[in-house]
Amino acid sequence: MLVESLIPPLIYGLTIGSILYLVSVGLTITFGYMRLVNFSHALFYAISPYILFLLCVRYGFNYLFSLGVGLIVVVILSYFIERYALRRLYRVRLDYSIIASYAILLMGIDTIKTFFGATPIPLSEPIVIFIELANVYVSLYRLLIVAIAIIVHISLILFFRYSVSGKIIVAFLEEPELISSFGIDTDKYLSLIFILGSVLAGLGGVLYGPISAAYPYMGLDIIQLCFVVVVAGGISGLLRTINGTLISAYIAGMIYSISGQVWGPSSTISIFVLLLIIVLVRPQGLFGNSRR
Repeated sequence: MLVESLIPPLIYGLTIGSILYLVSVGLTITFGYMRLVNFSHALFYAISPYILFLLCVRYGFNYLFSLGVGLIVVVILSYFIERYALRRLYRVRLDYSIIASYAILLMGIDTIKTFFGATPIPLSEPIVIFIELANVYVSLYRLLIVAIAIIVHISLILFFRYSVSGKIIVAFLEEPELISSFGIDTDKYLSLIFILGSVLAGLGGVLYGPISAAYPYMGLDIIQLCFVVVVAGGISGLLRTINGTLISAYIAGMIYSISGQVWGPSSTISIFVLLLIIVLVRPQGLFGNSRR
């Protein structure tokens, strides 16, 4: 009986943790290494479910095609935002990037409300299949979200560790002046990092949209939790930092789920309490380097 009662919050916690990881990992890189507080990251998370709704519900395209188009739109939008609005703010005063990226987010939210209204739009889960675990039926779609997050994590580790572009990015993030002195076009790799993180945020939004519904302020709701995940994970070497983001995301997801089962309004507050405890006990974060 105890096992049966624990499975639903466990699956939900893993689902939330997976979404938090997908959205947070891009923030981890831009905030930890580029010194960019990028609130516009939340816009990519929020806009992708609306593209899914537009193509899948209104025009009848299948889910995978709509997901692909949504991510392509995120790539294009993120490129223009990075290239023409945020690039010059890398490694300068944080308040500049806060103001600029937050303004972009607010404009994006107003644009969404102009075209789609402020009322939440429900979306159906693309896979309506349940499997039985210890006499409890669990949504296969939520298990798929967890699997996608793990696959993305492994792919990122392999990309940064073994690919030429990944190695250049790791070296640049650690020693930007040294890599720039070799004549490497660092702007290209900065754009690649920004777009990669934005696409993962869009993927998180399009995966979670069928669970939560699409609404204009969904990006604002998750971005605060993602910054908690980033700070709690800590900043160290890039690969170690990505691993820390994964662990802290799942810890936050489980706390969000379990506290919500006990008392609904405490779900978000409990994550900030977690951050407070981590900062008091280990100011550099769970996997952070105290020298940063």
